[in-house]
Amino acid sequence: MQDTQKYTSLTEFLRSTQKGPFISVYMDIEPNQPVEKTSITLKNLVKHALEVLQATWDVDNGDDYRQLIDSTVDSSSLWNMGNNINSFGLITNGKTIFVQELTVETHDIAMATDLPFILPMLLDYQNRFEFYLLGISYDKIRLYDFTDRYLKELPLPDDAPKTLKKALGDDIRGGETNSVSVGNGKISVHGHNDTSAEKEIDHRRYYQIVDKYIIDNFGNDPAKPVILMGLPQNMTLFKEVNKTPNHFSEFELDLNPTELDYDQKIEDRIERFKQERNKALLEQDLDEIDKARGAALISADLNQIITSAIHGQVDTIYLAQGVRIDGRILDNEIVDTTSSRAIHNNLLSDLADLTIKNSGNVRILPEDKLNDKVIAKLRYTI
Repeated sequence: MQDTQKYTSLTEFLRSTQKGPFISVYMDIEPNQPVEKTSITLKNLVKHALEVLQATWDVDNGDDYRQLIDSTVDSSSLWNMGNNINSFGLITNGKTIFVQELTVETHDIAMATDLPFILPMLLDYQNRFEFYLLGISYDKIRLYDFTDRYLKELPLPDDAPKTLKKALGDDIRGGETNSVSVGNGKISVHGHNDTSAEKEIDHRRYYQIVDKYIIDNFGNDPAKPVILMGLPQNMTLFKEVNKTPNHFSEFELDLNPTELDYDQKIEDRIERFKQERNKALLEQDLDEIDKARGAALISADLNQIITSAIHGQVDTIYLAQGVRIDGRILDNEIVDTTSSRAIHNNLLSDLADLTIKNSGNVRILPEDKLNDKVIAKLRYTI
């Protein structure tokens, strides 16, 4: 088989030097769907894409595509019965392949096109919300990682300030302390052997140490912030001593980390965070469009957008979700809308592909929020 490099990010895949035609397959997966049904659906979608490939492109057979898809999918976690993913997407030109489990629902799609069909993957990236969750009690911490819709507690190494006693050692001023949850309300009780003032000093110093540790070890990714979880008074104190608030999310969970039954509460709150975040991002996009329109940087002219995307003049392209424009962009910047290849292609995906390759941004907005199927914020007025 030819070069079968597998890419770890969609951007890396798109910016690599490769030529089509590409097969793009997306498949919705029902909760707890049997492996047999998933396998049959995927095979049928690949079969349809290969039929389109052979009918519309100069490809004698699709063996390279089929073999690469089979070998990649067979080794993926798609067949893990415990992995309840919402949907699945793959893109390949028979030489290279990109596979992604998706967190958004999608229609079953099978396409053979000159450029990869990437809109479902872009929508998935846009809706992903990943973060660290730092649970703070008076005298101990717990740290969680939320990635790909899964929350798991991270085991902290020996040098981590897991407890106040470990962090302060013999320098504790307020005596021995502990956190205990009692009763149905899971009220935290803190024992101590000295004055409240000294205990407060220990509390503050402990959070200073925790803050530094978290920033040094988990604060380097601006796309993955830290969310605080704790009782209100503890979160207030932590924010007072925090030296780099930009590493922490504006979201926070007022839950007691010492409770034993808070998993469902966390999941419910995370879902609410996602909705609030998506709403805030949409408002941010609309504000940005208004500002760019005021600066004469917005274009809704499709021909102008195409030319600008080809020449790297698009800063951000805004697409209406679920919309399709049949067509494809030819090398001479002419749009083909009548050939069989054009009819099987979504021009909006090609525009997104070109924008990303030229270091631009793509945002997919609800159709009722845009007056046009596509608008572009240009890097400079034309």
